Amino acid sequence: MTTHLTILGGGAIGCFLGAALASTGRRVTILARPPLVEAHARGLLRARPLGGRDEAATTALRVVSSMRDLPETDGVLITTKTKDLASIAQAWVARGVAPSAPVWGLQNGLRSQQILAKAGVREPRAGSVTFNVVRDEGQLMQTTSGSVLLPRDPPCAVTRLMCEGLHQAGVRCRAVDDIGAALRGKLVLNLNNGICASTGLTIKASVLDASARRCFQLAVQEALEVFRAAGLPVARVGRIPPRLLPRLLPLPTAILQRLAPAFIQIDPQARSSTLQDILASRPTEVRALHGAVSEVARAHGGGGAPVNDHIVDTVEGIAAGPGPARFVSAEQLLSDLRRVRRSQS
Repeated sequence: MTTHLTILGGGAIGCFLGAALASTGRRVTILARPPLVEAHARGLLRARPLGGRDEAATTALRVVSSMRDLPETDGVLITTKTKDLASIAQAWVARGVAPSAPVWGLQNGLRSQQILAKAGVREPRAGSVTFNVVRDEGQLMQTTSGSVLLPRDPPCAVTRLMCEGLHQAGVRCRAVDDIGAALRGKLVLNLNNGICASTGLTIKASVLDASARRCFQLAVQEALEVFRAAGLPVARVGRIPPRLLPRLLPLPTAILQRLAPAFIQIDPQARSSTLQDILASRPTEVRALHGAVSEVARAHGGGGAPVNDHIVDTVEGIAAGPGPARFVSAEQLLSDLRRVRRSQS
């Protein structure tokens, strides 16, 4: 019998992974909203890996809009926003169709495995997607480089099947020995998220802007200091080791382009997920990103993380404001972050 995978949370990431896996003949069922169910029924659901061609979903893919329509499965990927993880995990546990199936939470932040365990999942696992995906109708396009990261688990055949299937579809996937260190490495890279959300800049525009890069540097430097003080390793999950970011980011743009060209090879239209949330008037995940740095600092007896805390406050202030989002300039944000950084000294 062919292994069957279930994806809960059929947004851009979930449908991208599902369509990619199904394009290689893997049996996949996605729980998604009705518009995506309709897009699949019309044959429009396609995944386009970065630099690759469209991968059309095959008859191996089902897309449903009700938890009641989910069949028995061998493994579950949950790709919702962090704020929705507990509720959908509880609904899955209550469904009771595959209680012993491993469940991976692919959310931003550091707490997906703990949230799954608290929801009653028997085999909770953390994972991460280190690239961005945008949706245009049924087409799902990977817009930045990166990998799917899963914890290495030799006895788990489903892990191997997912990695093989994604590789076959042109999507990078890696099994890692220390998923906690990998999640912290992803979090460090994600700290540009709040910079983009504060300034309204696309991801590429933010890394080409010297002031925005300096903001990113301050957030990364503080996070690395917090993790070091807590004795928590930070793994390399992209092409640039996290420890080198504070040295690279302040360099002039022309030099950065020469030394680390991969760092700026980004779709010009790609927006950070938090900026997308603000523009769509949705609750943001900024507390699961920048707020996680403060959580670690407090948990290990530190004095907080004022730089990342200020970014949280800035993003939440913009999101809560009336009317169109009122972003701050990268120069103003940099001035504010330098001020709170000095106040810590």
